[in-house]
Amino acid sequence: MTHSTLLAAAVTLLAACASGSPTAAQARLALVDVTVIDGRATPARPHQTILIERGRIAAIFPVGTRALPPGTVQPAVSGSFVMPGLIDSHVHLATFDRPENIPRAILRFALLGGVTTVRDMGGNAERVLAFARAAEPDTALSPRVYASAVFAGPSWFAAYDSTRIRFWSGAAPRGAAPGVRRIDDSTDIPAAVRTAKALGVRGIKLYAGLRPEQIDAIGRAARAQGLAVWSHAVSEPSRPQEVVAARPTTISHSDQLIWASMPAGAADIGSRERRSRLFGHVAPDAPELQPLFAQMVRERVLLEPTLLVMQLGDVKDGRIGPLGAVQAWAVGAARAAHRAGVGIVAGTDAIGQQVPNIHTELQLLVQQVGLSPLQAIQAATEHGARALGIEDSTGTIVAGKWADLVVLRADPAVDIRNTQTVRAVLRRGVLHERPAAWPQAPGAEPPPAAPER
Repeated sequence: MTHSTLLAAAVTLLAACASGSPTAAQARLALVDVTVIDGRATPARPHQTILIERGRIAAIFPVGTRALPPGTVQPAVSGSFVMPGLIDSHVHLATFDRPENIPRAILRFALLGGVTTVRDMGGNAERVLAFARAAEPDTALSPRVYASAVFAGPSWFAAYDSTRIRFWSGAAPRGAAPGVRRIDDSTDIPAAVRTAKALGVRGIKLYAGLRPEQIDAIGRAARAQGLAVWSHAVSEPSRPQEVVAARPTTISHSDQLIWASMPAGAADIGSRERRSRLFGHVAPDAPELQPLFAQMVRERVLLEPTLLVMQLGDVKDGRIGPLGAVQAWAVGAARAAHRAGVGIVAGTDAIGQQVPNIHTELQLLVQQVGLSPLQAIQAATEHGARALGIEDSTGTIVAGKWADLVVLRADPAVDIRNTQTVRAVLRRGVLHERPAAWPQAPGAEPPPAAPER
């Protein structure tokens, strides 16, 4: 879809979404007689009341066991299902230049579709941080936005799209921008991390072209300065084992786990030709991958499979068709990692347009990878918060945390397709009503029965 087509669609839908405007912030409100799905993959708790004060969850208790304080606002949500606000752990809001009202419209659609937080994984960091600042007020019609700085080696800068690198770098020289930094043997890594932190990013993303000792040095410097560390599963010439040894919070793209089957020091890690041969000879649950999964469990490194973005090309008439070799291997690797006890985090790598794609990713995690609906919800809530290092504030429905909540018409613990039945979204206790008529996300199956409106 072209920029102009998307912009026209965005403006049209925004005009139809007047009812999606937030209800004025209340000092105190209560969601009475709802089923709580708390984001920790624990059984749902029916007939609960969630009391919210000044944007935080004040208490959760069985309905009728406590009197509500005088003046408590009670939205008409009785019988609904409430889960934490969804976190899309992999979006790109500014990888190429486009009118800023387009990503702003997309962010509004994401919020009304249940997404209260996003992690941007690379692009023009200054522009992403502008979106983050605009999203800071509790009443903002946007998920809160966290940005990353990309660190990559010389080989990536030589091979990647030069137009995009120029846009990502802004006015800075190529490779010297705080938000997209070239790392070589002369780089003062702690200083590069300090510069990125001063820009305002939440974490450092390790991209391609980094040697194991560089990955380790970046990880240590970032953690010392209070920044998160995120990575692709491979950063050729570094294998997944060497990436995980640096203890990033997450590694992205399950298809890249294939490189764990290569011997240390192999010269052709990253070669497309070698990769194609490996997919035909190494099963995703092969013995040589098991030590990697055990290492990830030990180091508490989360896997972000990003299945949807690999399967978007297989979507025909709104449905995902038979998978190619790469996509099928990626699914199998995610399944094997999950069975080995690796924590899964949900990220789309393609936030969506008029509806957020996170609902499709959750369906794929259940239908293809084998997570239970509650585990899939955890991947997009508790684990997403841990990926960002904000688990003390959001990600689960616990007293004291931000009131980031999604009110659903049908039970997602019974059928993951019901995450789409959004009735309302709360971000820091501000209630956003969702309009009834929304399109289906690409590749997502509709809820099993149309909920009552």
